[in-house]
Amino acid sequence: HTIDLIGRLHKDETRAATIAAWASGRVERLFVDYTGVEVRKGDHLVELYSLDLFNAQQDFVVALNSLDKANISKDSYITNLASDTVAAAETRLSQYGILPSQIEPLRSTRKAQDTIEMKAPIGGVVVNKNVKLGQYVKEGQELFTISDLSKLWLVLHAYEKDLSWLRYGQQVDFAVDASPGESFSGKVIFFDREIDMQTRTVGVRVEVDNADLR
Repeated sequence: HTIDLIGRLHKDETRAATIAAWASGRVERLFVDYTGVEVRKGDHLVELYSLDLFNAQQDFVVALNSLDKANISKDSYITNLASDTVAAAETRLSQYGILPSQIEPLRSTRKAQDTIEMKAPIGGVVVNKNVKLGQYVKEGQELFTISDLSKLWLVLHAYEKDLSWLRYGQQVDFAVDASPGESFSGKVIFFDREIDMQTRTVGVRVEVDNADLR
């Protein structure tokens, strides 16, 4: 039995990341300066100057130096206290969004930096850019949104009479206006929990492979 449905392609909401400012500061360098740029996980996005981040790094360095002195003293109480201080300072850096790969060089050099590079947490396409070079930003302010477009959602609208023919995991073949005569496919992964009372339809979500980003 064949059912013809109408729908639209959407970004997969589970494959998106919002990059927010870790701390208040000024944008010193902007590596991604327009939307539509494709980035890989770990690529540089922005270099942020922040006194708060500098102070957090400095606290970590001071804690490390104190631990070194405590180890020399061989006083277990002082050593344990210094170790706890180092752990707390490192946790604070992590809460600011500084990655372990950025903390390790600091552990070695013992030199705090007044700028820090923010990197892409996932690979994908920059679909929103809300920052400019030289702009002052506040902690938590959204800078970028990255979407991984290697998979998409096709949201179809099925009438109540069609539902008996539809099931989870079912293969769906579809066509798009941009590629006439060509067929694509996906699998049903979700049904809306409620019927749209205006159209009397139920949303059917299909996962579509889009590795070639077509």
